[in-house]
Amino acid sequence: MDQFFFGFIDIDNRTILNIDGDKSGNVIANQIDLGNVATINVLDGGGLVVNNDTKYSGNSSKINVWGFFETNNLTISGGGQTELNVFGNAQVTVKEDVLITGDSKMFFGGDSNVLIEGDVEVRGTQSGLTLGDNNTTKIDGDIRLVGGGTMTVKDSAELDVDGNLSVDGNSKFVATNTAQVFICGDRPIGNQTDSSGKVRAEITLFCDETNPLNPVPCATYSGCRILPVEISSLEAQYLNQSRSTKITWSTTKEWESSHFEIERSLQGVNFEKIGEVNAAGWSNILMDYAFEDDKLPLGSANILYRIKQVDFNGNFHYSKVLSVRITGVEFTSGVWRAYPNPSRDNQLRINLLDRSQYDDVAITFRLIHPSAQTQAMAVRSESEMNEQLSQMITRIPKGVFVVEIQWGQKVEHIKVLKQ
Repeated sequence: MDQFFFGFIDIDNRTILNIDGDKSGNVIANQIDLGNVATINVLDGGGLVVNNDTKYSGNSSKINVWGFFETNNLTISGGGQTELNVFGNAQVTVKEDVLITGDSKMFFGGDSNVLIEGDVEVRGTQSGLTLGDNNTTKIDGDIRLVGGGTMTVKDSAELDVDGNLSVDGNSKFVATNTAQVFICGDRPIGNQTDSSGKVRAEITLFCDETNPLNPVPCATYSGCRILPVEISSLEAQYLNQSRSTKITWSTTKEWESSHFEIERSLQGVNFEKIGEVNAAGWSNILMDYAFEDDKLPLGSANILYRIKQVDFNGNFHYSKVLSVRITGVEFTSGVWRAYPNPSRDNQLRINLLDRSQYDDVAITFRLIHPSAQTQAMAVRSESEMNEQLSQMITRIPKGVFVVEIQWGQKVEHIKVLKQ
């Protein structure tokens, strides 16, 4: 996996930067700046990681995300429709706060997932944040709508807020269609007036923007959703010696919890299941869980993980997304040999030639043929590898194949001819 590092990305006026890819690399920058009418498009398969804060204020400047975008604080404050737009299956993580001011807008749509680990403030009569389509947004902190700022949750979007929602008298919060809003902290009841008759917080809830009385399922606006499982901690750590990622999590309560599915994405798009751990079912005590991902890509990468908690009835909930950066392996030659080569009568052994390159760590190996390949096998020694190899080679057709051997941070490929 390729990583492209830049200290500072400066997009000139009326310039468009497209970041694409095959979901196998990221553009990583310490800081970015956009001029007037400048645009960054993070396309499907592309990734942009900003190690520090992202701030842009150029008139009509935009960041459009279809892929993966991660930053610390995020501030947009320009005029003339300065925007952040999230589409498709995008994955966006803001590790601290979001501030929207001036004539600036954010739109989260498509089937995207957005995680904001801090607060969100929308400030000013021309500023706004809209969640639409099937977007899911999780905010760990508070939402503050100040000075006329507007937030809208529509279509089938879902908003989960761990903190409070505050709406001043000039601001507005709207939930419409079949959107769902869950506020765990304080939230205004809506449209209450003070002693002078002035509305203190405008909260508008209805089913259809054109016909509020239409008898269809309406928007949900309620307190903290009671989940069947409460996850108290979730961490992912890269283990350099074994070249694996260890994911650990704990629960303080479980009710009708069937299992946990561990999902991984190499770019933040198209998560895939890589493992499963059985849950306790019912529990009111601290339960600890762990899973180790030892089938990492060979190149350096920024890998995303999340936990899918599944109930006995099939309902499920996703955890927050964790990001782990791994280092690439060193390709070697001549550390191991395969014999006899050519191989006859399914006879094949692996022998260590350069013992200075191997320090008794776990070995993972597999056989790769153009028309077939074996599952990777983890062993602790050369002798154990040869024992498994005698069985695996019977499943490989005749012709040229490759023995792939991984240990620590190293990998070697050996070509073998099977006759």
